[in-house]
Amino acid sequence: MGRSICKIPHEGKDYYLVWSTICDSFITYGLELEEFTEWMREEEGNRYMEDTHPGRMERVEKYGTSSRMDSSVEEVIGCNRCGPREKRISMEGIIYKFIVMRGKEVDDEVMNKYRRPYTREEAGDEFEEINR
Repeated sequence: MGRSICKIPHEGKDYYLVWSTICDSFITYGLELEEFTEWMREEEGNRYMEDTHPGRMERVEKYGTSSRMDSSVEEVIGCNRCGPREKRISMEGIIYKFIVMRGKEVDDEVMNKYRRPYTREEAGDEFEEINR
């Protein structure tokens, strides 16, 4: 499974989240660094923390993401499926859902205001279908 670590600043703090390319969404909520580090240790183990995690976190601090394919968090979430019915939402919606609400139920109607439809250029021939 392809996973990237992302750092998203909000109200003067940095939050760390894990992005999955399988579901095109975050699989964690925003965690401050200490809590995130503990979560990663529990999830991945001590060997990962010694061998792999430092290099990934170095990329996160430099680019905002550990992804080697994307150069920013905005690129990582560009084709997200985080909204209602797996629709794409804006960075503001990501912050609201994964950092502000942190696991609390979010009403679809509220999340729809963060919807970010694809442009014709992004969607090509599938424009009408994916923005439905």
